[in-house]
Amino acid sequence: MPEKAPATPDEWVGTTYAAKRLGVSGVTILRRIWDGDVPSMRAGRAHRIPARLVEDAYQAVMGNGGQVVLADFCRQWTAAQQETVPAEVAA
Repeated sequence: MPEKAPATPDEWVGTTYAAKRLGVSGVTILRRIWDGDVPSMRAGRAHRIPARLVEDAYQAVMGNGGQVVLADFCRQWTAAQQETVPAEVAA
């Protein structure tokens, strides 16, 4: 089966795609969601996460030789995204 093309920044992707892209298990992605480290939305029974997060995490891992703790990266990424949202939109 061919690899899905990288998502555009405003898309949301499934946990299976994220897990394969980042080289971790689907349960690891779900744990990050359940712990509140990864923002997500529900689509039926499935969780969707921002494609930008997956691509940024992939670039961080590849650029750093795989020495990135996913939980820490996700927390920092989420905090940075919240800082860039205007107060009117966040409320």
